[in-house]
Amino acid sequence: MRRTAGLAASLAGLAAALAAAFVIAPLGPTTIDPDASASVLYFERLVAGRRLEAFVPTTPKPLLTVVDGLAWQLTSDWRVLTWIALACFGLAVALAALFVWRAWAGADRGRAAVPRASARVGTAAEVGAPGEVGAEVEVGVAAAVGAAAGAVFIAVALASWSDLALEVSRANSLVPSLACWAAAGVALSGPRRRPGIAGIALLLGGLARFETIGIVVAILGVAALLRVAEAIAGRRLLGDGPRCARRDVVLIVGLGLLAIPVACLHDWLLTGDPLYWTAVPARYTAIYAPGLAPTPLVAYLGTLAGRLAGQWPLVALAGVGALALAARRAYVPLVGLGSLAVGMIVLLCGLAVRGIYISNRYDEPLDLALLGLAGFAVAALVELAAGRLLDLARPDRLLAPLGRLGAMAGLAATLVVTVAAAGGIMGSPAAWDPTVAATLAPIRSASVDLDANLARLAALVPATPLASTASRPAGAPPADPHAIELFVPSTLRSRLAVAAGLPLTVVGDTFAAYMARPSWAGLHPGQWLYHDPAVDRPTALTRALDADSPDLGGLAARTLWFDATSGVRLLRVVAAR
Repeated sequence: MRRTAGLAASLAGLAAALAAAFVIAPLGPTTIDPDASASVLYFERLVAGRRLEAFVPTTPKPLLTVVDGLAWQLTSDWRVLTWIALACFGLAVALAALFVWRAWAGADRGRAAVPRASARVGTAAEVGAPGEVGAEVEVGVAAAVGAAAGAVFIAVALASWSDLALEVSRANSLVPSLACWAAAGVALSGPRRRPGIAGIALLLGGLARFETIGIVVAILGVAALLRVAEAIAGRRLLGDGPRCARRDVVLIVGLGLLAIPVACLHDWLLTGDPLYWTAVPARYTAIYAPGLAPTPLVAYLGTLAGRLAGQWPLVALAGVGALALAARRAYVPLVGLGSLAVGMIVLLCGLAVRGIYISNRYDEPLDLALLGLAGFAVAALVELAAGRLLDLARPDRLLAPLGRLGAMAGLAATLVVTVAAAGGIMGSPAAWDPTVAATLAPIRSASVDLDANLARLAALVPATPLASTASRPAGAPPADPHAIELFVPSTLRSRLAVAAGLPLTVVGDTFAAYMARPSWAGLHPGQWLYHDPAVDRPTALTRALDADSPDLGGLAARTLWFDATSGVRLLRVVAAR
């Protein structure tokens, strides 16, 4: 059965990766975003032994620095980052489905919430009648069907989720993190637990997404509270089912928390500041959302509640899933998913009250936690329905004339409903969601334009060797706008710096210059602006640069060349008239 589940999960992961590839078209122009290209930039600086010369609005993620940096160095092809993300996505879907299967089917059934009609039968050892043995088998069949339904639900939901497909296209950190979280869950589920593998998975997850550290801390906190409570009560409070021993918890937590010193070492080598990764969100806000006021806690909780109210089917299923896991004493998924959900709510509230910019993408780990709990709700509900169908198909029951064939038809219909529900629980499936195509089209266009103009842009900037580490201040200070030679859209800055071998001290961010107070502060005659309306933002900036001779904070700019097809233009800053 375990081999069959593993094979089915692998096929589900492969199907999910192929479905995502159909949506993303990874052999076409690259669709990566600044976070992915920044990882390659970080890798280059580390390998060269140089500090990051200017601030980049992407939190360093050591795992992606190594993986994406090596991939680009070996291929010089930005698309390979999306290919890696596609592989991670397929692995994540397979592991998530296997996690739901193992966690539900392998839970302590001695105290499980089994269907009522089957629960009152008893085991063969208790009764000894042949009919009772069949009933006991029905209980196992119902549980297996429920576990399969939960696994199908989570696989289909992840594969069809538009936001996750976009994260794959961007080669962002959420995808490998999801694979690591699911791998840890698989390692801690089922009859044989592997805490060492779980700890390594959480370590890698923490090096890709720092929210993982919250999961590790939650595991430590729950284990400590449980030990204290059992010491006070003088007995085991969670029954006699299998659970992690103290040494296993120490191994898991110890390996998981290694992500903190590794991240600090990474950032110390990169910027000279071991805590650089903790300061990036606030520095990002100061540059790209200046003046953003803190949001009172109550007000933000209202905003978050309103957002979750719009997802009420998912939230309701997540609540049912949490109750079902507690009743089944499946504490590994309950603690893991629950800590991720609660931790993300705490994190989002903390960012809001500090006045730090919150992207819509910050909500995605919370959605993943709710989706995981919803998968266990489906497992519980389908197990209950399957138990009733099998019970009614017994020789002395209502559906006896239909026999097992009728029961199997009912189970098949239940799985069809599960697939349909999974396909719509996270919104329109990616393959039919027009916003996915609308989001990918501009970055594809900008990638084509950048490749076509790369040599021309590199020739505009005098060859400037990167300064040595010793001459760079710690913490990657913002680039001096007076020293910038060429401004480009923020989406393309790191890519241009890597591909053309230019330092960030001479390649600036158009958006940051526009958002400065006052706008275009430090701009002076002789600087260049590469404007691509596909990725330049916000709309007001695009309108300003779309003119042949725009006014830029008291200075003027002159268009030197213009592509009427793409709207791309190169402007030179000149003195005011």
